[in-house]
Amino acid sequence: MKNKEILYSWKAIAAYLERDIKTCYRWEKELGLPVHRIDDQSSRSKVFAYTSEIDLWLREKAGHKEIVGKREGTKKRKILRLTAACILAVSMLVILYFGFRDRTVSFSEKPSVTQSAFEEIEAFSSSSSVSSVDKTSILKRIDEGNLEPWQLYHQAKYYLDKNTRETNEVAIILFLRVINAGEFLSLAYLGLAQCYINNVVFAWKQDEEWLDKAENLVTKVGKNSHTYPEYFAVLAKVNLLRNVYFDKNTLSLSKNLIEEGINRFPDHPQLNAIAGDFHYLKFGEDGNGLDFDFALKYKEKAFWLNPYSLNNVEYAELLMLEKNFQSAAQVCEQIRNIDPTLMAKFRLGEIYYYSGALNRSEEIFDQFATPLSLKIASLYYKGMIASQRNQREAVELINREINLLSLKGTPPGFEHLRIASMYFGLGDGEIGYKYLNSFMANPESAERRFIARRYIDLDRNFAGYRNQEKFQKIIHLR
Repeated sequence: MKNKEILYSWKAIAAYLERDIKTCYRWEKELGLPVHRIDDQSSRSKVFAYTSEIDLWLREKAGHKEIVGKREGTKKRKILRLTAACILAVSMLVILYFGFRDRTVSFSEKPSVTQSAFEEIEAFSSSSSVSSVDKTSILKRIDEGNLEPWQLYHQAKYYLDKNTRETNEVAIILFLRVINAGEFLSLAYLGLAQCYINNVVFAWKQDEEWLDKAENLVTKVGKNSHTYPEYFAVLAKVNLLRNVYFDKNTLSLSKNLIEEGINRFPDHPQLNAIAGDFHYLKFGEDGNGLDFDFALKYKEKAFWLNPYSLNNVEYAELLMLEKNFQSAAQVCEQIRNIDPTLMAKFRLGEIYYYSGALNRSEEIFDQFATPLSLKIASLYYKGMIASQRNQREAVELINREINLLSLKGTPPGFEHLRIASMYFGLGDGEIGYKYLNSFMANPESAERRFIARRYIDLDRNFAGYRNQEKFQKIIHLR
């Protein structure tokens, strides 16, 4: 059953305004009729509109001659319809029929669990609209729908999976409403725990207390906790994050939870994705090729179980490091238009860079103005592209811009490795070795050194130095 608040096509918009479609096209261009598009980059994209926004627009345009004409015409048509209705009202049955047929709704069956989220997917599937999502507007529309707890739960799950700070906070509010209603308690607690985990994963509030809160919520699930795959997923992720960000020796705990969870729920996409994370982390630390193979295997399975999950950006990275650039790009293209984090788009720029398609890579990285973290990360790649083209002045200008934007410190990552790439590409080995040594000597790089070697092997900027004894000592003896 479609939400009457949302008009899903030009035909529906025109019918609501009681005008032809061409007039509505013109009103959008000339008078600012509030129409939204699923894909803002495509003129042929599906459109949708909110009746509340159109009503507000009509009130604002009440003094406009054409709009007034429309409103007066509407009144006349209403009078004619009323007259016709009176003539046809030969019995109470007919009156009731004509009066209520458009309002009759059958509640004999509850909609499937995906239907309540489907309307939101249509309204928020473009990256631009989701990234600037208005939490107040979302919650208002949900309140107006008077959703039941089971509907609130699935709305919360939908917003949780969008992986932006705004939608994560919406999900928290909705999970709490479900908990306060006293229904779906176990699932709502596990969903809320995943919201808290996101604070650490995306560095919104990177404090270990959020992992403690998540773990505490899992304990509230009680004796039936093992019947939910999310139980194993939440606790496994908590222990992985404690190991990565807070220097806790919890990898073995994570491994045990993943193995038990996969054994019980072998086809759960989130558990398979987390199993891939675990093996990728192990490969980064130990360099065991089997761990890389297992990471790829689990990530591939997670992809086929849930091909539109944003977690598949990590699967694309593994494919890229395997030099399977075409498949990696296809994964990113598949989720790019429903990714509010823009990570699929960024990863696509990386794939083009390492595959040698510098122009396509540069075109993508040029588009990042926000968020600041991705803008800075894009500048590193633009510097590496300029280096491959032997554009020293451009490299220096880009580095100065990075320094200006990073006064408060750059986010953790491969920054010094990227700068080393720039200078090695320019043939400036002295500065290149300085930054390469700095990266490999950093204790935080130890858990990623074998991943770093994969990136070095792909990067053409290192080609002239990769076989030098000094270079090999730095990347292998740390």
